[in-house]
Amino acid sequence: MSSIPYAQSSYHVQPTLSDSISHANYVSLAGSFNAIGRDLEDNSQLAQFKFHHAGTAGRFQYYGGLQLNAGAYNITDGLYEDSTFSEYPYRRSNFVFAGAVSFGAYYTLPVSKSFEWRILGVDGSVGYEGGKYVQYRKGLPNHLLGYVDKENFQQVYYLSTEMVFKKRRSGFKLGYQFSVGTTFRELPYDEYYNGSSSAVLNGYSTPAIVRNTLHLGNDPMYFYFQVYGSRYLLGFGTGITYRISNLR
Repeated sequence: MSSIPYAQSSYHVQPTLSDSISHANYVSLAGSFNAIGRDLEDNSQLAQFKFHHAGTAGRFQYYGGLQLNAGAYNITDGLYEDSTFSEYPYRRSNFVFAGAVSFGAYYTLPVSKSFEWRILGVDGSVGYEGGKYVQYRKGLPNHLLGYVDKENFQQVYYLSTEMVFKKRRSGFKLGYQFSVGTTFRELPYDEYYNGSSSAVLNGYSTPAIVRNTLHLGNDPMYFYFQVYGSRYLLGFGTGITYRISNLR
């Protein structure tokens, strides 16, 4: 599977309803580490550069942006063998890159001047993955593995809720976001019986993901930390965001 759709959905800083500005542009640098596979033995490391615009409209907040992702997917298992015991070669380290658009909108309740609750939000990203790793996945014989994502286009969508606390004098902000998402893509699902090493195709499943984000900072600099998990995936990400301009 690809870790790109999960890693490219990083956190987007937005003005709060109590800020003196209502619209702003941001740039971000981020990185992530993803453990992948049945035993989480494979891994990928990805770097991200991102630009996004965020604003407010009444009690609604929104953002949209562009990003570039690049890194490596590392395979730790031995060579695969097919039913004729022929080895299928692969590269242990596979370069991967992606370009993506991201978007989101939230309905926000200003509980007080120091606390706002972004009650419900919808956000996500859609991108195109390229590089050696997607070429490797496309080349795998269908009978070799039961759970393989062979698509170049990667996407994920989330429902989120978020709490943001702000110190009135200093403007320092601390927030937590909880998100549940999916790719809406059905992938083959395999099971292993009685310790057997042979996979039995058991049907199809749609991956689901849970994401936790802690963010903090003060204009113009913000930091965020993320932990996210899905079937055959555990990921950690962190990033720094800088506000480059604003409109009142």
